[in-house]
Amino acid sequence: LIRQWMEEGSYDRIFLATEDKDVLNKMRGIFGRQVIAVSQERHSVSEFEKGQIINELEKKLYSEEEYNDRIIETTINYFYALHILSNCQAFLCSGQNNGWDTVRAMNGGKFERCMRMNDVSTQK
Repeated sequence: LIRQWMEEGSYDRIFLATEDKDVLNKMRGIFGRQVIAVSQERHSVSEFEKGQIINELEKKLYSEEEYNDRIIETTINYFYALHILSNCQAFLCSGQNNGWDTVRAMNGGKFERCMRMNDVSTQK
């Protein structure tokens, strides 16, 4: 679907917003330099225990002070990524994502294409 959208829309770059190191590496392996991402700390699925979420992992990895400092940086990066996404020509979101509604609201309905995977609502 990404290749199809890129060809049909004549898009030359992919802005990827993810905290998943594995997804970023896979996308760069497929699309190479076409993939752009915010510089941030990412984690691989293998780092997590079953049912663990990012903040639980990071609380184990860092002291309380360092964890609190990282929350500020993480929050800034998150909203920076949402802002960049909202200024893209098209928006493809994979599954359930907290940024979906925010990005679409910030964009004001100007996306040429907009779709959330595994969702029946699409906009062209």
